[in-house]
Amino acid sequence: MLPHLGEAAPKIEEIMALEGTLRDISLEDLFDIFVTGQRSGRLLLAQGGEQGKITISRGRIADASLFAMPGRTLVASDTEAMIRMCLWDHANFIFVHDKALDNQPIHIRATFPEILKQAERQRALAHVTLQTTDLLRIENRPDVDNDKIELNREEWQLLCTLFSERTVEDVSHDLGVAPSQALAVAKGLLDRGLLRNPLVEPARPAYATAPTPIWANRISPSNKKPESAPAGANNVLLRAIIRKVQNL
Repeated sequence: MLPHLGEAAPKIEEIMALEGTLRDISLEDLFDIFVTGQRSGRLLLAQGGEQGKITISRGRIADASLFAMPGRTLVASDTEAMIRMCLWDHANFIFVHDKALDNQPIHIRATFPEILKQAERQRALAHVTLQTTDLLRIENRPDVDNDKIELNREEWQLLCTLFSERTVEDVSHDLGVAPSQALAVAKGLLDRGLLRNPLVEPARPAYATAPTPIWANRISPSNKKPESAPAGANNVLLRAIIRKVQNL
């Protein structure tokens, strides 16, 4: 049984508890049950010195919190808390069904499969250290939908320099920022799957040049503005950037 997490005890007739460890049933399998059965309730987990709480509303993740014990200090919430709990492999858990949560507000837009992909990416990137000589590439097919890509100003500026492959050092020079700042922004984009892992796809030789897509520099004779990517282009993120820039 998990330690008390400060939740009010539900009525006996509202309880349908499921207990175990992630060694017996994975978090992915648990969410298959929640989604298939449109379950509502709270999933409580504990591993090492941390405890997690996930609120489920009709199979969707409403919110999530991660606490450090003792003291229940909040260390992560919502998507970040979910990603960290997806990396657990032997946590104890208990799920308590609660129909009262059927209409709980949804604070996490991402689905569990999307969050799990982010967690797996972070696991793969745990030992990746970007260098200023590493070649940055935009990820052609990011795991997140176009309308869910949210970028700050620094991230937009960095991505707009990558219409061709560039090193971190080149990007920092173009943006007029310190290499350490460009590294920090690039690492954040890499962690979110918007840039390709340089260790999975080694950098091309220094003498090689990546061709610029024809549509990137094509000029329309009518308005003299760059045309948008053709429908068949497979660079999802690049098309999103171009639409954003054209709408400014």
